[in-house]
Amino acid sequence: MKPYIDSTKFLKLILVFVSAILFPSLSHAVNKTIQIKSDISKTGLLSYSGTYSWQTGDFFVGDDASKKGGKGLLLFNLSAIPRDVTIVKVELRLASELKLDSNFGGQIRLLLLSDLDDLKLDETSWQNLNNGTLLGNISIEEGKVFGITGNAYNNMVKNNVGEKIGISLIHNTIGKIVRFWQKNCWLEVTYSENSGSSEAKEGDVNESFPLLSVDGIEVTSNSCILKWNEPTSGITGFQVANTNQDIIYSRQYRTPLILSYAATNLEGDSCYTFYVRYMKSVYTPSGPTVAVSNFSRWNKVQVITLPSKKLESPRNVKIEEINYGCIISWEAPADKTHWPIEYMIYQERYNPVNNSWITVNSYNVGNSLRYQVDNLSVGTTYRYSIMGKNQAGEGVANSISVTPKAPPTPVDEFFLFRPYKNRHVMRWEYSSSDIDSFIVERRTPFPKKMILGKTERGVDMGESAAASQYIYSIRAYKGRQFSNIVQCDFIEPPVKPINFRSTLDTNNHRILEWEYPVPNTIMSFVIVQHSPFSKRYNVDKDVRSFDIGETLSEYVYEYTIQASFRGVYSDEIAISFRGDSGPPTSPTNFRVLQPFGSIRVLLWDYPLTADIDDFVITQQSPSKQIFIVGKTSRGFEVGETRQNSTYIYDIQARKENEHSKIVTLGFAGGSASATRSINEEHNGLEDNKVSVTYASHTLYIQGIPIYALQVYEVSSGKLVMNLTNQNSDKVSLSTLEKGVYIVNVIYNEEIVTRKIVR
Repeated sequence: MKPYIDSTKFLKLILVFVSAILFPSLSHAVNKTIQIKSDISKTGLLSYSGTYSWQTGDFFVGDDASKKGGKGLLLFNLSAIPRDVTIVKVELRLASELKLDSNFGGQIRLLLLSDLDDLKLDETSWQNLNNGTLLGNISIEEGKVFGITGNAYNNMVKNNVGEKIGISLIHNTIGKIVRFWQKNCWLEVTYSENSGSSEAKEGDVNESFPLLSVDGIEVTSNSCILKWNEPTSGITGFQVANTNQDIIYSRQYRTPLILSYAATNLEGDSCYTFYVRYMKSVYTPSGPTVAVSNFSRWNKVQVITLPSKKLESPRNVKIEEINYGCIISWEAPADKTHWPIEYMIYQERYNPVNNSWITVNSYNVGNSLRYQVDNLSVGTTYRYSIMGKNQAGEGVANSISVTPKAPPTPVDEFFLFRPYKNRHVMRWEYSSSDIDSFIVERRTPFPKKMILGKTERGVDMGESAAASQYIYSIRAYKGRQFSNIVQCDFIEPPVKPINFRSTLDTNNHRILEWEYPVPNTIMSFVIVQHSPFSKRYNVDKDVRSFDIGETLSEYVYEYTIQASFRGVYSDEIAISFRGDSGPPTSPTNFRVLQPFGSIRVLLWDYPLTADIDDFVITQQSPSKQIFIVGKTSRGFEVGETRQNSTYIYDIQARKENEHSKIVTLGFAGGSASATRSINEEHNGLEDNKVSVTYASHTLYIQGIPIYALQVYEVSSGKLVMNLTNQNSDKVSLSTLEKGVYIVNVIYNEEIVTRKIVR
């Protein structure tokens, strides 16, 4: 038998080695196994011409004419088995070369007699050898094990502990019976003790378990040969067990050593488990006919036999068209197999001229269940036959055909539509309806994919970000086929700078200043001088001012500024000024008034005759806002402020594009204790005695004997009425113009504030 070796992709032999494994059903830690040699003093009983004699030679001859012949007898002394144990298994081991004539036949029986030593040379003893339990018909092979198990036998052996049992060998035809030599035949008894350790247990043999090698195992579809390494001295034999952990082969070594075992009559493509171990017989002082066997640990090997038949056809074969190709998929055949399946695909092309198929390609796809074929011709019919392949050859094929169609055409036009600023809507034109869908993708700066129906001609891609490069693409799809990509890319311009202005520094240099609402989104600023000279300046993106030096009084200067991103520019902002004119003077006495609660009012002073256009108030914290206030205003109502928040405001006077120097004011928000409402305590006066009300253009004051009165116009912050040392309970406000006013009634270092509307 030659080893099956295949150098292709497939693993032709699967072996799993498990080292140092103990199997409870074979040998437990408290199990003991002993080997009992047969007593050769009485080997066979011969009946010849009505006389009987014990035979101790190598063989004896039966007398077929007398229909009595010879009967072999093996005697075993069980005195070595301790009492109060449980018999696990008893097996007769035949390891000798039992060379028998071809016409040898007979039976083997178990005998349990009261005293086999007292067998007489008479008819009774002859008949007794026919009694006992039938173990089976004789068909002796070298190394064959006759297993004797079961409760009935276990009880019989246990009840006869200390006695002898016999196994008779009966032949029915004239022939030679070779004596069962002591060194080649024994009875192996495994029993279990209730506690304690065992002298005869697995692992007692100081020898590694048999080493089986992948290269040393031969496998066919119905057999296998296990091979292992040669042991060191002192090992007397080996044993082989099957998947069910039953010993199927046991052998004492001879010269030359046999280091293999052949298992036959196996089924193809099936997994079998075998166990191999060494054994060592040790004679005990109880007598020369009793031997205790120690065993090495078991070595486990799994063998998968080669397939004996070809595979059925693959199932559920499908084909899908792709651009100038196809994808074929399938499921494995229904066969149950331990071996990997190698798949073959044969490609044929239809020839309409002579109505035939021409084989053009074959593909070995390994164990894959999917294969893609490219470079097919549109309009040509192809047939694909898929089959599984194992060691038995190629199996049954399953075929499928396809006639590739051309992929969809690209869209006719793909463009950007802006329904309003910072919104992208992509639109396209398409003339064909033989498609399934469109896929529109935004690749940068924020990837997004939209799948749209075949009748759609536009999609809203959402808001855009300034100073960003956008790339959109579109494809038409039909199944797995798709058109070429059509792409539209552009750069969204940056937002423009704000609050572009000019100021003078202490050296009378003109300074251009500006702000930018979205920092770190551009590459630079571009400042262009248009008059009186033409100049262009590139300014770093992090800069917010630019020194243009001294200016000349006889010229008008014009400048513009833009933000730049990758060659795309924002809208521009322009300023102009005379060279001899300086910026306006700054407001003075910039302060905050808290009329009541969390309300704040900003106040400042500025000459009424100053030539300015307006005031620019910038809230820097907690958020940034810009407010433009008329040039006649001297106050600005902030409104309600938040507790535990810090407010910072800047104010500048502006004339055309020139701004005064900045004046900054900071204060805490929320309700402060310095300003009290009329419902709070006022230096010991009870709340119900203090009252400040307004009705019919008159302010009514009760519970305050002496007070001062201040009235501020909210729109301008101007103090329009200031009265001291008042003791009247009412004050007319009819002289005030229509508007919103803040009234402060001051007494005993306390303030009662009211807001009135005229």
